[in-house]
Amino acid sequence: MGYTQFLRNPEGFTNEQWNRFTVGAKLIFEKAKEKGKGIELGDHYGDIGTEPVINNTKVSFNGIGDDSHETCQVTKKGEDFSFCKTNQKPYDWAVVEIYKLVKKIVPSAKISSDGGDSVFLDEKDAFDLIEKSDILEVDGYHISSWDEFLEDGGPRLAFSYSDCEGQLYEFEFNSENFENATIEGNVIALKDNTGNPVEITCWNLTPVKA
Repeated sequence: MGYTQFLRNPEGFTNEQWNRFTVGAKLIFEKAKEKGKGIELGDHYGDIGTEPVINNTKVSFNGIGDDSHETCQVTKKGEDFSFCKTNQKPYDWAVVEIYKLVKKIVPSAKISSDGGDSVFLDEKDAFDLIEKSDILEVDGYHISSWDEFLEDGGPRLAFSYSDCEGQLYEFEFNSENFENATIEGNVIALKDNTGNPVEITCWNLTPVKA
């Protein structure tokens, strides 16, 4: 089917909820254009020169041109089952944020992703997930140090460990590393700052209630 985000919102929105949703959607679309995101969004078809549609009945958008794929649409009346196949094109970020906003405003809504529950974690939430866990090992080895600190790009975690031959390995993560993290059981799988795959094994992980 291709990389897809899923939404179930059979109850739809009240008038007050829809007003909040449309205001929030506008902020998300504005943020998509900010420096660091630079994501171009268009209407239902993703035609060049168009803008996302926000009205009294629906919010609808796509990527632009070659960066478009399937339309993301959220209706005021709600849907038993809807989805947006993004193929992980840049506008996928906006689709995730829109679905998170639906969940925030309508708590009974259900969201899920081909990328796993961690897709819907905010950047700080992703770090909290590790902070609140008792880390057992990184890539099969017990860690010898674990530091957290802030820098211009946001929080960063640094791990180091020695393997059975005494070789020291170090991994550093910033918030961007968590964007494509997946969670399975008590293992967080992600890539370090050089693009190498890393698995962090914990005693417990708090499930994301999407």
